Amino acid sequence: MTMRTLIEAVERLNENPTGVASCGCNEDTCSHCKGGHTAEEVGQTCKCCGNEIKLVDSVTKEAGMDDLGDYGLGGHGNELDRDDDGDGPGFKQASMYEQLGKILDSQGNPKPVTTVTTDDGKELKVSADQARVLRMLMTTDKVKPMVRTQFIKDMQDSHSLIDFLDIKDYHEMTALFVKRYLG
Repeated sequence: MTMRTLIEAVERLNENPTGVASCGCNEDTCSHCKGGHTAEEVGQTCKCCGNEIKLVDSVTKEAGMDDLGDYGLGGHGNELDRDDDGDGPGFKQASMYEQLGKILDSQGNPKPVTTVTTDDGKELKVSADQARVLRMLMTTDKVKPMVRTQFIKDMQDSHSLIDFLDIKDYHEMTALFVKRYLG
């Protein structure tokens, strides 16, 4: 795609902002909406197929790279297209990553947040240094995603989290991580 083609596509989008959203259907899969929606409908649920209406990048659509299509799957697997909002399946409380972030963000406030609540209902005191190390371990790219995901799930439970919080020197928390998850 040339720069000229890109500029022309953007100009056409500015001239006609309707029809720039889709639920993922097309003329072959839906005789009602045929996947054509307006920008005002973005974020809503399509009444005929139940899919979320998303903004279509007209430039990629013109280039034949529209990835909102169903590819003849009849809607199978659409649930995988929705982003996780961070609470993860099975989490009863806010994600531990989010709760630890609130501890860090509130430092310097008159009443800083100092506790987290685990999925089993325990409220645990966490220092800013401990929160920083735990969040670092939850986001490190030095371990396989499967290991990181297991650690994140384990931190939602008080038994696993307490093991890390009981370590007096927060610098040693990484040693426990290595021993438990990489050893």
